[in-house]
Amino acid sequence: MKKLRIIIPGFTICIAFMVAIMSMGAKNKKVADAETLLAATTLDAATTLYGATVILPDNIYAVIFILDVTDANSAVGDKLDIYVQTKLDNANWLDVYHFTQCDGNGGAKRYIGKIEITTAVTEFEAAAALGESTGRDLIGDYWRVKYVGTETDAISYNFSVTALPIGHFGRGWK
Repeated sequence: MKKLRIIIPGFTICIAFMVAIMSMGAKNKKVADAETLLAATTLDAATTLYGATVILPDNIYAVIFILDVTDANSAVGDKLDIYVQTKLDNANWLDVYHFTQCDGNGGAKRYIGKIEITTAVTEFEAAAALGESTGRDLIGDYWRVKYVGTETDAISYNFSVTALPIGHFGRGWK
């Protein structure tokens, strides 16, 4: 019995290339890849504060932001606004995501937002306010959280912000 061998030029090269790409270190996204932008924090005064600067991995094309409000023990008129900021020019912070405003009597909530570089961004004035639940799809090197509390009564919020960076083929991860 003879074996039939079919030769298709380039087919072997194509398969070898696909195997090489798949073995470049691509990995599935895991919760362990999350970065804390702002650890559990308590805000108990009407003020504007900023979290520490965080550097996310290189080669990311999107970031998922998660805001966990574990306690909102304030009056209905008390408000909490949380923004994620980045630096594009190593000098100026820019709001790139603004979570839904939290009410003082809103209780525990979880909000999730995302920015990605593949989405078109229209021109805007850098000082222009960013509306609630909106983002600017810009990714810089440095990140931080800005949080603003306004009060009509004794304000009290406990919350944290986590970033889940998404990279190309697993490159740029720790």
